[in-house]
Amino acid sequence: MSDIDFYLKQVNYKLKETPLFYIANDAERALGLEGLLENFFIVCMDDSDIYSNIHTKYGNIFSLENKTGELNAVFRSSAKLLDSELVKEFIEQKSQGKKDRFFQTFKITTAFEQRAENYGVKVLNTTSELNKKFENKLSQYTTLSANDIAFPKTIIGKLSDYSFKKLKKQLGQKFVVQFNRGHTGSGTKMIDNESEYVELQNIFPERVARISTFVEGLAYTINACIGKNGIFIGGLNYQITGVEEIAPSKGATVGNDFNYRKLVDAEMKKQIIKEVTMIGEVMRGNGFVGLFGVDLIIGEDETLSIIEINARQPASIPFFTKLQLRNGQVPLSLIHLIEFLGIANHIDADKYSETNTEPFNAGQLFLRNIGTNPFVVNGQLKTGVYKITGNADNKCLNSIKMDDHTEKTLCYIKEGYTIEDIDEAGFLLITQLKGKRVNSGKELARIQSLQPLVDNMGKPFSWAIETLRTVKEYIN
Repeated sequence: MSDIDFYLKQVNYKLKETPLFYIANDAERALGLEGLLENFFIVCMDDSDIYSNIHTKYGNIFSLENKTGELNAVFRSSAKLLDSELVKEFIEQKSQGKKDRFFQTFKITTAFEQRAENYGVKVLNTTSELNKKFENKLSQYTTLSANDIAFPKTIIGKLSDYSFKKLKKQLGQKFVVQFNRGHTGSGTKMIDNESEYVELQNIFPERVARISTFVEGLAYTINACIGKNGIFIGGLNYQITGVEEIAPSKGATVGNDFNYRKLVDAEMKKQIIKEVTMIGEVMRGNGFVGLFGVDLIIGEDETLSIIEINARQPASIPFFTKLQLRNGQVPLSLIHLIEFLGIANHIDADKYSETNTEPFNAGQLFLRNIGTNPFVVNGQLKTGVYKITGNADNKCLNSIKMDDHTEKTLCYIKEGYTIEDIDEAGFLLITQLKGKRVNSGKELARIQSLQPLVDNMGKPFSWAIETLRTVKEYIN
């Protein structure tokens, strides 16, 4: 019996009497183990092709938008989702009279914990208090910096206490101002001239900020899970950022490539694992259990800098879980469940981290709404497996011409919603339903591939950009 099967058997034994409900706005957040877990259900807000595929294949999913027939709900909150009478009915129906239930969510909040308490369930996430402690910019730094974590040079203080000249002298010409909490980058400002700083200073003179040296280099991110007997690390990936046609800003992340490893030699990999392990040990010492992620930058001088801690399930975990399963590795998402369900974990953390941080031939690339206003999807493009062909192909169930000057065609091959459905020559394209309203900076479409998506300079391949450009034109 493989390690995957061994731990799945034990998890499913626990779930046999106590169903697990993953609550999220988007069903994609809950993916990874959905076809392997018994008595597991997804409760989501969004109607989508992902919902339809899972409903047809497994039947273990509920979408409030699909049930009501109304897209674009006013609220987008996993906590408020639990207030819906329709959601309550689904949970009661699938619980089959059992009073003990588990809830899991993407990012824990106090409001979610309160709802879960009202339901009388156990939550398989770390607490919102610990999430805030390690995700808020100020407490994250003050808690971890005392343990010699490789943060850039940093100052904590009120903006009114520091002139641009003083900060420039201490931190360099370019620095980063971070307020305690923001959303999709709104709490982070890059400063490289005095007028920008004075403008920010005038708006928030008494606001305490974390002000750090701006670090030039390549951005990577890595996933991890804190267990009782170790810190399990995997999925080192290159962050694709600031691609003009698909990103709303220079710093916006628009994808992950799990194969690109510029500046990551054996020694650097060892250093990354050491830093993430140290971070995990501090978090564990404070009572944190489960998934988290770390953003880092490697400079051209081969200096490693820790930029951010995401004290929750990293966004790439659903995709990475499928990659780990394909490669016979125990997924971090499964280790998360093992730890919360009190199952003995016999996996050697050091060996696990060494193996699971090796490159994968895979990547994903997002098309975001780069406008300032919401984007309404006007054309329906089905989620599924596609390939690019140079001429008419009788295997195409549907096709879209990509270029007026060539015969290049975006060809729809078959239904699918994860990389498990990809043929060797194809890629997965995930889209939004017609009529869906997508806010600024949010995702319009996504490519997932079992091949690398960037060249040796870290730039997305032209075919991927052309595909997303074609998608945007079609749905506009």
